[in-house]
Amino acid sequence: MQIDELLRLMVEKGASDLHLRVPSPPVLRIDGVLITQQDLPPVTPADVKEAFEHITVENQRKAFYQKLELDLAYSIPGLAGFRVSVLYQRRTISIAFRRVPSTVPTIDELELPRFARSLFLNPEGLFWLPGLQELARAPL
Repeated sequence: MQIDELLRLMVEKGASDLHLRVPSPPVLRIDGVLITQQDLPPVTPADVKEAFEHITVENQRKAFYQKLELDLAYSIPGLAGFRVSVLYQRRTISIAFRRVPSTVPTIDELELPRFARSLFLNPEGLFWLPGLQELARAPL
């Protein structure tokens, strides 16, 4: 099992998350639903360790083995960036990847209700805080 191939599959399927946990097959979160990839073999401890070593550097590994948890960033150029959470559970390593969008979606892409558009595009802003004008004039 190559982790970069699984991450490509994740992006191709439009998943927001990829979960690797022994002894289950990889699990993708698509539109908020966790979907076990039954066509893929169950993840073994060796698979997860190989993925962990591929996505980390030595000082990250040392930190993980001291705290038994680690948060990091990983990216595949030309594909996507990922937030990664690694933890030790049930006597093995588990890894969760969350895809980080490379662009901020537009209001139209978010498909927000019409009233939300007027709130976000209002030059006065969405929130009013007492004393904000005075704070803005204060020297740094």
